Amino acid sequence: MLGNRDFGWLARETGIPVSTLSDYVHRGISKTDNAVRIAAALGVTVDHLVTGRMDNGAVPAPLSPDDHAEWEQIPFFEVRTVAIAGKGQPLYRHPFRRDWLGRMQCQPDAGWLTSLPSDYAAADLREGDIILCRDARIEELVAHALYIWQADRSLFVARYQPLSALEQVGDRAGERYVTQQVIGSGDGYAAPIARLLAVVLHKAG
Repeated sequence: MLGNRDFGWLARETGIPVSTLSDYVHRGISKTDNAVRIAAALGVTVDHLVTGRMDNGAVPAPLSPDDHAEWEQIPFFEVRTVAIAGKGQPLYRHPFRRDWLGRMQCQPDAGWLTSLPSDYAAADLREGDIILCRDARIEELVAHALYIWQADRSLFVARYQPLSALEQVGDRAGERYVTQQVIGSGDGYAAPIARLLAVVLHKAG
Protein backbone atom coordinates (compact mmCIF):
# COMPACT_ATOMS: atom_id res chain seq x y z
CA MET A 1 0.00 0.00 0.00
CA LEU A 2 2.89 2.36 0.68
CA GLY A 3 4.21 2.09 -2.88
CA ASN A 4 7.42 4.13 -3.09
CA ARG A 5 6.80 5.77 0.29
CA ASP A 6 8.20 4.66 3.65
CA PHE A 7 7.22 4.56 7.31
CA GLY A 8 8.75 8.00 7.78
CA TRP A 9 6.26 9.45 5.31
CA LEU A 10 3.35 7.59 6.93
CA ALA A 11 4.44 8.75 10.38
CA ARG A 12 4.43 12.37 9.22
CA GLU A 13 1.00 11.96 7.61
CA THR A 14 -0.63 10.30 10.61
CA GLY A 15 1.32 11.54 13.62
CA ILE A 16 1.94 7.91 14.62
CA PRO A 17 5.55 7.05 15.56
CA VAL A 18 7.53 4.87 13.15
CA SER A 19 8.11 2.32 15.92
CA THR A 20 4.35 1.98 16.42
CA LEU A 21 3.74 1.58 12.68
CA SER A 22 6.40 -1.11 12.52
CA ASP A 23 4.78 -2.90 15.45
CA TYR A 24 1.41 -2.78 13.67
CA VAL A 25 2.92 -4.64 10.70
CA HIS A 26 3.88 -7.56 12.94
CA ARG A 27 1.04 -7.55 15.47
CA GLY A 28 -1.86 -5.80 13.76
CA ILE A 29 -3.41 -2.39 14.40
CA SER A 30 -4.66 -2.24 17.97
CA LYS A 31 -6.30 1.20 18.02
CA THR A 32 -9.32 2.07 15.90
CA ASP A 33 -8.50 5.78 15.69
CA ASN A 34 -5.03 4.97 14.37
CA ALA A 35 -6.52 2.60 11.79
CA VAL A 36 -8.75 5.43 10.55
CA ARG A 37 -5.77 7.82 10.31
CA ILE A 38 -3.62 5.29 8.45
CA ALA A 39 -6.42 4.37 6.03
CA ALA A 40 -7.09 8.05 5.29
CA ALA A 41 -3.39 8.70 4.59
CA LEU A 42 -3.19 5.72 2.23
CA GLY A 43 -6.48 6.47 0.50
CA VAL A 44 -8.07 3.10 1.34
CA THR A 45 -10.94 1.95 3.53
CA VAL A 46 -10.31 0.72 7.06
CA ASP A 47 -11.70 -2.67 6.01
CA HIS A 48 -9.14 -2.94 3.20
CA LEU A 49 -6.33 -1.82 5.53
CA VAL A 50 -7.16 -4.40 8.19
CA THR A 51 -8.37 -7.36 6.12
CA GLY A 52 -6.88 -6.79 2.67
CA ARG A 53 -10.32 -7.10 1.09
CA MET A 54 -10.89 -5.11 -2.08
CA ASP A 55 -13.94 -2.93 -2.76
CA ASN A 56 -15.79 -6.05 -3.93
CA GLY A 57 -14.92 -8.04 -0.79
CA ALA A 58 -12.26 -10.23 -2.44
CA VAL A 59 -8.95 -10.97 -0.71
CA PRO A 60 -5.86 -10.67 -2.96
CA ALA A 61 -3.85 -13.82 -3.60
CA PRO A 62 -0.07 -13.92 -3.03
CA LEU A 63 2.04 -12.74 -5.96
CA SER A 64 3.14 -15.50 -8.32
CA PRO A 65 6.82 -16.26 -8.96
CA ASP A 66 8.14 -14.23 -11.91
CA ASP A 67 8.36 -17.25 -14.20
CA HIS A 68 4.64 -17.97 -13.67
CA ALA A 69 3.40 -14.38 -13.80
CA GLU A 70 0.85 -13.26 -16.38
CA TRP A 71 1.32 -9.83 -17.91
CA GLU A 72 -1.06 -7.17 -19.17
CA GLN A 73 -0.33 -4.20 -21.42
CA ILE A 74 -1.70 -1.09 -19.70
CA PRO A 75 -2.30 1.99 -21.89
CA PHE A 76 -1.04 5.51 -21.19
CA PHE A 77 -3.37 8.44 -21.85
CA GLU A 78 -2.81 12.15 -21.29
CA VAL A 79 -5.35 13.04 -18.60
CA ARG A 80 -5.94 16.55 -19.94
CA THR A 81 -7.01 15.05 -23.25
CA VAL A 82 -9.19 12.47 -21.48
CA ALA A 83 -10.98 15.23 -19.57
CA ILE A 84 -11.80 17.10 -22.78
CA ALA A 85 -12.33 14.48 -25.47
CA GLY A 86 -12.13 11.04 -23.89
CA LYS A 87 -9.34 8.50 -24.16
CA GLY A 88 -8.97 7.91 -27.89
CA GLN A 89 -5.78 6.07 -28.85
CA PRO A 90 -3.17 5.49 -26.11
CA LEU A 91 0.22 7.17 -26.45
CA TYR A 92 1.90 3.87 -25.51
CA ARG A 93 1.39 0.69 -23.49
CA HIS A 94 3.45 -0.70 -20.61
CA PRO A 95 3.47 -4.27 -19.24
CA PHE A 96 2.33 -4.96 -15.66
CA ARG A 97 1.87 -8.19 -13.76
CA ARG A 98 -1.76 -9.26 -13.61
CA ASP A 99 -1.52 -10.31 -9.95
CA TRP A 100 0.01 -6.95 -8.97
CA LEU A 101 -2.82 -5.15 -10.76
CA GLY A 102 -5.25 -7.21 -8.72
CA ARG A 103 -3.61 -6.05 -5.51
CA MET A 104 -4.07 -2.48 -6.69
CA GLN A 105 -7.82 -3.13 -7.14
CA CYS A 106 -7.36 -2.72 -10.87
CA GLN A 107 -9.01 -4.85 -13.53
CA PRO A 108 -6.59 -5.18 -16.48
CA ASP A 109 -9.14 -3.83 -18.94
CA ALA A 110 -10.04 -0.89 -16.69
CA GLY A 111 -6.66 0.46 -15.58
CA TRP A 112 -4.69 3.12 -17.40
CA LEU A 113 -1.60 5.21 -16.88
CA THR A 114 -1.29 8.98 -16.87
CA SER A 115 0.87 11.76 -15.47
CA LEU A 116 -0.43 13.80 -12.55
CA PRO A 117 -1.74 17.23 -13.56
CA SER A 118 -0.82 18.85 -10.23
CA ASP A 119 1.16 18.39 -7.03
CA TYR A 120 -0.37 16.81 -3.94
CA ALA A 121 2.17 17.46 -1.21
CA ALA A 122 0.20 15.69 1.52
CA ALA A 123 0.88 12.36 -0.23
CA ASP A 124 4.32 13.31 -1.61
CA LEU A 125 2.95 13.42 -5.16
CA ARG A 126 4.26 15.83 -7.77
CA GLU A 127 2.99 17.07 -11.09
CA GLY A 128 4.34 14.75 -13.76
CA ASP A 129 4.47 11.60 -11.59
CA ILE A 130 3.27 8.57 -13.57
CA ILE A 131 0.35 6.85 -11.86
CA LEU A 132 -1.90 3.86 -12.36
CA CYS A 133 -5.55 4.85 -12.23
CA ARG A 134 -9.02 3.85 -13.34
CA ASP A 135 -12.07 5.77 -14.49
CA ALA A 136 -13.96 7.51 -11.71
CA ARG A 137 -17.74 7.34 -11.47
CA ILE A 138 -19.69 9.50 -9.05
CA GLU A 139 -21.72 6.56 -7.76
CA GLU A 140 -18.52 4.62 -6.96
CA LEU A 141 -16.53 7.29 -5.11
CA VAL A 142 -14.64 5.96 -2.07
CA ALA A 143 -14.25 8.13 1.02
CA HIS A 144 -10.70 9.48 1.51
CA ALA A 145 -9.46 8.04 -1.80
CA LEU A 146 -7.40 10.27 -4.10
CA TYR A 147 -8.88 11.37 -7.42
CA ILE A 148 -8.03 13.61 -10.32
CA TRP A 149 -10.81 16.20 -10.57
CA GLN A 150 -11.85 18.75 -13.16
CA ALA A 151 -13.34 22.05 -12.04
CA ASP A 152 -13.60 25.35 -13.92
CA ARG A 153 -11.46 23.98 -16.79
CA SER A 154 -8.57 23.03 -14.51
CA LEU A 155 -7.40 19.63 -13.26
CA PHE A 156 -6.19 18.92 -9.73
CA VAL A 157 -5.62 16.07 -7.27
CA ALA A 158 -7.72 15.87 -4.11
CA ARG A 159 -9.31 13.39 -1.73
CA TYR A 160 -13.02 12.70 -1.74
CA GLN A 161 -14.52 13.71 1.60
CA PRO A 162 -18.22 12.89 1.96
CA LEU A 163 -18.73 14.72 5.27
CA SER A 164 -21.08 17.63 4.69
CA ALA A 165 -19.79 19.60 7.68
CA LEU A 166 -16.57 20.49 5.87
CA GLU A 167 -16.04 23.26 3.37
CA GLN A 168 -16.86 22.28 -0.16
CA VAL A 169 -13.44 22.53 -1.79
CA GLY A 170 -10.42 23.50 0.27
CA ASP A 171 -7.50 22.48 2.41
CA ARG A 172 -7.61 20.68 5.73
CA ALA A 173 -4.43 19.69 7.58
CA GLY A 174 -2.42 20.26 4.41
CA GLU A 175 -4.71 18.18 2.21
CA ARG A 176 -6.99 19.27 -0.57
CA TYR A 177 -10.39 17.63 -0.59
CA VAL A 178 -13.71 17.71 -2.44
CA THR A 179 -17.03 17.12 -0.71
CA GLN A 180 -20.20 15.67 -2.17
CA GLN A 181 -21.99 19.04 -2.31
CA VAL A 182 -19.91 20.28 -5.24
CA ILE A 183 -19.62 17.08 -7.26
CA GLY A 184 -21.23 17.33 -10.67
CA SER A 185 -20.72 18.98 -14.04
CA GLY A 186 -20.77 22.61 -15.09
CA ASP A 187 -19.34 25.81 -13.65
CA GLY A 188 -18.68 25.70 -9.93
CA TYR A 189 -18.75 21.92 -9.74
CA ALA A 190 -15.98 19.32 -9.54
CA ALA A 191 -16.15 16.21 -11.72
CA PRO A 192 -14.04 13.13 -10.91
CA ILE A 193 -11.91 11.99 -13.85
CA ALA A 194 -9.82 9.14 -12.42
CA ARG A 195 -9.11 7.39 -9.13
CA LEU A 196 -5.43 7.06 -8.22
CA LEU A 197 -4.43 3.46 -7.49
CA ALA A 198 -0.63 3.50 -7.34
CA VAL A 199 2.41 5.60 -8.15
CA VAL A 200 4.38 3.93 -10.93
CA LEU A 201 7.21 6.43 -11.34
CA HIS A 202 8.10 9.62 -9.49
CA LYS A 203 9.15 12.53 -11.66
CA ALA A 204 12.90 13.09 -11.49
CA GLY A 205 14.27 16.27 -9.99
